[in-house]
Amino acid sequence: MVLSPEETIKGLFARCARCGRRLDPEDVFCGHCGKRVREPAASDDHTLEPMKLTDVLMGLGIVCLRKGDYFKAVEKFEKIIAADPGNHKARELLFRARRAVRDITGDSR
Repeated sequence: MVLSPEETIKGLFARCARCGRRLDPEDVFCGHCGKRVREPAASDDHTLEPMKLTDVLMGLGIVCLRKGDYFKAVEKFEKIIAADPGNHKARELLFRARRAVRDITGDSR
């Protein structure tokens, strides 16, 4: 967000109406009390496009794998494959997670 010189100067001396703390020019909320101090500009929306559920599940599954929580990783990758059976990356990671579960449990199936 680019502020005009007048907005910048005004922002340097801005205070929260609720708690009186100093505000930075780009603040939408007071960092101390949480009061909304201005409406967010349309350019403040940094999300370019919404994420798909399968993308979120993929990220969670990878985090679970890295943390060694293989049972939860299996759950995440199975949900991805149920929604998108052609997702080869999810299938590969599911295979790894299941292999890790077998190694832990000693199940040779």
